[in-house]
Amino acid sequence: MCDFLGPLMRSLGFLTRLPINSHWFSPDHKISEDAHFFPIAGLIIGFISSLCLALVHLAGFNEWISATLSVLLTIIITGALHEDGLADVGDAFS
Repeated sequence: MCDFLGPLMRSLGFLTRLPINSHWFSPDHKISEDAHFFPIAGLIIGFISSLCLALVHLAGFNEWISATLSVLLTIIITGALHEDGLADVGDAFS
């Protein structure tokens, strides 16, 4: 189980701001060895965001508010990782 859980927890700790226990990380371990778990971490992040979208919409809010809250939750979880990348692309073109 640790062959799956360890890389997954390290990937979530690297790609998000979720409080992952430090015992999953060791100084001699390279995060590049866990890169094949990044899509699974992205799937978990996307599931959390889509769950927020569905719950807020089911609570009776319109689509714009539901989508805005879902994107804000993703920004909070990831520390605006994708938004920072998008801004870097914009900087490259200017």
